[in-house]
Amino acid sequence: MAMTCEGCSAAAKKVMGKLTGVSKVETDVEKKLVYVTSTLPPDQLLEQLKKTGKEVAYNGIKGTRTGSNMDTAGGIERILEK
Repeated sequence: MAMTCEGCSAAAKKVMGKLTGVSKVETDVEKKLVYVTSTLPPDQLLEQLKKTGKEVAYNGIKGTRTGSNMDTAGGIERILEK
């Protein structure tokens, strides 16, 4: 996500927190990443995150770069980025 400050981070957490099926939202402003633990499909997460008015893109499942999927709280942790 095209985050530039903590305000952007707060906006991402706020819109994602409104979705049923999202159990955790973390952000990394420096890396412009939003980590979402959810049972929802990536398309639905992206549509919700777009409500911040920022550019967003799906970057995969956290941990797959090292070959391990991360199943947390009944959901998959997905990485959304700009």
